[in-house]
Amino acid sequence: MTAINWKTGVNGSWDTPGGWGGGAVPTSGDAVTIAAAGTYIIQMANAESVSSLLMNAFGAEINDTSGQIFSVGTSMTVTAGTFAMSNGSQILETGGTLKEAANGVLLATGGNNQITAGTITLAGRTQVVSGILGLNGGGTIGGMLTGAGTLELAAGTFALGSAAVEASTLNLLVNGGTLSDAVTTGLAAPLQLIQSGTLSIAKGASFNLIGGLTVGQALLNDGGNALTGLGTLSTMGTTEINASTQPEFALAGGLTWSNTGVINDDGSGGFAGGSKIVNAANAHFNFTSDGTTLTSDGNAANLFTNAGTITKTSATNNSGSEIDATVNSTGLIEIVPERSPWAAAAPSPARSPGLEPCF
Repeated sequence: MTAINWKTGVNGSWDTPGGWGGGAVPTSGDAVTIAAAGTYIIQMANAESVSSLLMNAFGAEINDTSGQIFSVGTSMTVTAGTFAMSNGSQILETGGTLKEAANGVLLATGGNNQITAGTITLAGRTQVVSGILGLNGGGTIGGMLTGAGTLELAAGTFALGSAAVEASTLNLLVNGGTLSDAVTTGLAAPLQLIQSGTLSIAKGASFNLIGGLTVGQALLNDGGNALTGLGTLSTMGTTEINASTQPEFALAGGLTWSNTGVINDDGSGGFAGGSKIVNAANAHFNFTSDGTTLTSDGNAANLFTNAGTITKTSATNNSGSEIDATVNSTGLIEIVPERSPWAAAAPSPARSPGLEPCF
């Protein structure tokens, strides 16, 4: 293995031999280090291969616009500096590791860009300005998430790290992968689960989802999304459960879903393993179409507690929606036909065990 360094802190092309300390463009057997002081950009316009890459210069940026594969044999570490991707570029490390340290930046600026590695650790600043940055392989997501694009967990299990994770506009999409939470933490980014995506919350953990939750996507047959664990999922914004031909979500493993915002259920879901939905005072759980059903695996501990408002609306009639679990309600349960201006029910008494409301 040969060690190769970027020679000086000036702009240049990855494919220019004179930019490298050894006078040759790196190949798959080379350990590459970008550590020269200064503010500069190294343009990557073609598919490239290295054994390893270490970026450790605050003013350095590798700008991969190739739309091709950057193959890394063992490890890629961004200790300081920026690795930018666009045009559908890919980083491929089969079985290797990719680490974004506290002062590192991963930047995506358009296209469907993908990172595949054995372990991915994000602890710095991950910015998806536009397009998609897909993560495949599993690891830890922490640091700062920003941008107006989509960070996609496409394969593997990703733990939500204890570092602050904030993003007011970034969409966090769990598309076949798993997002797990073992600590008390919060996420300001909107979270979307499709294609059997899973949110797993460990016992004793509390996942505070400030930016809203979308489960499923219209026109996709994407049932089987799981909300699981022994912890607590807290939703404060607006949660959208979109229609599909299969159930859109399953509460499992004794999870408690605490809602202080609005849940609009246009699909179906289910309780299993003694799971619970807690609809707090001033919160709203809205059944927005006929045939919407919260099913049960028969566990007597499955529970829907309502201190806010449960509303059934429909474009056709007022039949066919059901909560197949014990319901304890001290709030409102109302049926609001879309044809009429409004309808409201008096506060309902607490439900006795085993009583299941049908709308």
